[in-house]
Amino acid sequence: MPNVPPDAWFTFNEVYEYFGLMHNIFICHASEDKEDVARPLAERLRRAGYQVWYDEFALKLGDSLRRSIDRGLIEADYGIVILSPAFFAKAWPQLELGGLTVLESNGKKMILPVWHKVSRSDVERFSPMLADKLSVSTYDGIATVVAGVPSRSNSGRAIRPIRG
Repeated sequence: MPNVPPDAWFTFNEVYEYFGLMHNIFICHASEDKEDVARPLAERLRRAGYQVWYDEFALKLGDSLRRSIDRGLIEADYGIVILSPAFFAKAWPQLELGGLTVLESNGKKMILPVWHKVSRSDVERFSPMLADKLSVSTYDGIATVVAGVPSRSNSGRAIRPIRG
């Protein structure tokens, strides 16, 4: 950080944000949706300038899965949750959704629902609260999903480069 007194202290998040290491978007998905949705979405978001926490990008051999996911959740401005039949059937992605729900309960919008091969009634049966959120469907294409992702954090900070 240029022109900073040597005795200055910075939080972990301030340093990470300064060097562009913060993850703007956390992608929560079932492994069965990786090929069709999660990977193409993560790659498209990266090309659009977002910092994405996606397991294939973030995890390295020997990493603690839980600690890495916790850090990704805490750092994220938003969590894209890919709701699908596989998601509804698996415990692990639901734990990630639970983490996002706790973070969102502090008054900021975090959860960005993406419906994949599910209907409104499917989502209502799983979670009436998620069914109430404005969502986007993969039926409309990955580009439409990316277009719906905010370019500013809840505090108004730009979370991706503005392309002119």
